[in-house]
This record gives sequence, C-alpha cells and structure tokens, in this order.
Amino acid sequence: MRMDNGYLTNVHKEHKCLVYYSLSNEFWVAHGLHVDQIGTGISMLSALVDFLVGVENLKDLANKREDIAFWREAPKKIKDRAKKAIKLPLELYSMAHKKVIGQWPKEVKLVTRVNKKKKDYALVMD
Repeated sequence: MRMDNGYLTNVHKEHKCLVYYSLSNEFWVAHGLHVDQIGTGISMLSALVDFLVGVENLKDLANKREDIAFWREAPKKIKDRAKKAIKLPLELYSMAHKKVIGQWPKEVKLVTRVNKKKKDYALVMD
C-alpha cells in the first residue's frame, strides 16, 4: 500500500487519528492513534465520520464488556507517519463531529461523490 504522510487531527486523545489516502485501495483511511479503530470513505470527511462513529460504538461496547479494551496504541508505522503528517484543519473535524452527534443542519446536505472515469473526487455541499 503506497501512502503519503497524511493529515493529523489535532483534537482530544480519543479522536486523534491519521487521515491518509490509500492509492492501492482507492479510498481514504482515518486510523486512530490511541484507539483501536479505523474509518474509511471516499473522502477525508467520510473516512473521519466513519472513524468517529466507530470510536463511539467501541466506547459503548467497552463500557458494557470488561473484555473489550478501548485504549490501544496504533502500530509504530502509523505513529511514525503521524509525526510527519500535516495538521488537519479543525473545521473538517468539526464538520465530521457535528454529523456524528446529530448537530449538522438537515437542510445542508454533505454528499460525497466519485466519478472514477474522470478521476473526479468531490465534496459537494448543497
């Protein structure tokens, strides 16, 4: 899997992750640095939303079951890349977080779409 260094969320520990595009898989990945969770999607935003939903689900499960660990450090390869990553704008994290907690306005639709023939990756707000 060929990857660049990616983008690092600069938020509280449980939501800190490395977001990068996987060329071999042709999707975005958000990989937790301190939580054993990843999210994927066709855009940075959709991968981040998927990651945040997964973190919340894992937290709920870990609170119910003693055999489920919430905190787990990412592999060294991911941690090393995160040290070189560009900080992700807080606004993108904020949009994803609002989507997850249900505070994103329903009248403002966030749609991600991909036209693979034209290699056009777009985030559409309408």
